[in-house]
Amino acid sequence: MKLFPYISRKLSQSWISSNSAGKFYLSNSPLSKIADHKDTHNRLLHAGMGYLKADDIYNNGYDFDQMRRNFIPNKLNYFIIIPTLRCNLNCTYCQVSRANEDAVGYDWSEENFNNFLRFFDKYAGDRPKVEIQGGEPLLVFHKLLPMFEELRRLRSKCEIVICTNLQNLPKNFIEDCKDHSLYLSSSLDGPSDIHNKNRNQDESSTSKFLKNLYLCIDELGLEKVSLLPTVTSFDILDDICQQYRDLGLNEIFMRPVNYQGFARKKHKHSKSLADDWIECYLSFLDGLFASNEKSETKLRETYFSIHANRIFDQTYNSHVDFRNPNPVGQDYVVVNYNEEIFPTDEARMLERIGVINLSIGNLKTGFDNEAIDKLNGLSKLENYEQCQVCAYKPFCGIDIVDLISKHGTLDLNMHETDHCKIHMKIFDYIFEKIQRAEPVFLRNLNFSLTGVYEETHITIGKVHD
Repeated sequence: MKLFPYISRKLSQSWISSNSAGKFYLSNSPLSKIADHKDTHNRLLHAGMGYLKADDIYNNGYDFDQMRRNFIPNKLNYFIIIPTLRCNLNCTYCQVSRANEDAVGYDWSEENFNNFLRFFDKYAGDRPKVEIQGGEPLLVFHKLLPMFEELRRLRSKCEIVICTNLQNLPKNFIEDCKDHSLYLSSSLDGPSDIHNKNRNQDESSTSKFLKNLYLCIDELGLEKVSLLPTVTSFDILDDICQQYRDLGLNEIFMRPVNYQGFARKKHKHSKSLADDWIECYLSFLDGLFASNEKSETKLRETYFSIHANRIFDQTYNSHVDFRNPNPVGQDYVVVNYNEEIFPTDEARMLERIGVINLSIGNLKTGFDNEAIDKLNGLSKLENYEQCQVCAYKPFCGIDIVDLISKHGTLDLNMHETDHCKIHMKIFDYIFEKIQRAEPVFLRNLNFSLTGVYEETHITIGKVHD
């Protein structure tokens, strides 16, 4: 038996070895010390770590899995649009530096809508998703209704999501949501005092939001309403979790403040809290998994699920942080209120606050292929020496916009970035738990992967040697 090229990493009580196809092997000793033992050969072959001869089933499977790990989009499947930058709130962590509600010159005109529809028709795949952000899109909701009809005429299976603060609902809003089969996404950051503080609002404002939220859930159903917290206080993670359970939700995405927009002024500390955040987050996961054992309402944490799926699903590329290569302008785009096209929402934010313009075109002239090619040349982990010798490279990805935002350059020691520190510790956490075969963890792992709360039967390549 011969081994495929692999990289090993020492965990606290074991070793993880992985290859570029994303296959891994956990052992109590370095793989180099046990690979020659005949009693481990079958286990290594079964784990996808080796082969017997050229072109055998193991070798062909390795090549196939390598190919599936690469992110190769073919059509635009995800459009984020900003039909208005105006907003009726002033949230402390707002990432885009929104315009005041009464500001002029920040709304799409009929011409802007028509230009977007032509762009959408030219580039959209068969099942596109259109996410409407802002600002607060409900301020221009009456202008959006004709666009919904056109989107569905152009692509009958188009999914439409409105990201709204739910502070003020337009007339006939619920009926319009039902008629157009709309999905809603909003923010719920925890107990009322935290929610109030984050939005610079009072208790009555939050009561109004909750009333509107409950109305939407009751009328549209939980499957049509999603909520995201932005964590501004690390000591209330369990409180946020319980709030989401009480609403009957089975999914939560714990996200710390993103150092963008207003957050650069109001949450300056967010830039340097990666180590504090990851320790709190991993402790929270332990508590969440334990509580899922006792609670009838099982709660899946999205960020953990993303990491788990990247390990076990060869084709999982849904989250921008875990794509390699991570080409821009080929899978999703962001169209700003002024018709500029950006590769990510973070890129739009950087332009808004005057840091750097990473525009890749506009609706009138189309894509700027030169700008796209330049960014794509940088959007590979292969550009970084530290990543070439990392056991987690097959599961990781790169987001150059995020790196530019946080570090101001791409000339980086990747292992010193927040991106790397956080992902490395989460991957360490997962593999160490797998090695220990903790039943509670394995049930939660399976729940994250399949939605079924039972101990996983996934072959994990673990061996006690």
